[in-house]
Amino acid sequence: MNSESQRKCDKCGRINKIIKYSFPAADGFDHSCDCAYCKQILFPISRKSFDDYVAYKTE
Repeated sequence: MNSESQRKCDKCGRINKIIKYSFPAADGFDHSCDCAYCKQILFPISRKSFDDYVAYKTE
């Protein structure tokens, strides 16, 4: 099940729409959710996580 939220980037100040994607297994790699505008890291994602988060532009 996918869910949606919003987060403001600390670097550029723009609002990102964050979509959470759930997977049946963790892939074991380090990930991060990056700003869709300036690529600043919004937050890290654990390599043990079954979820991935992707930022999309809202403007």
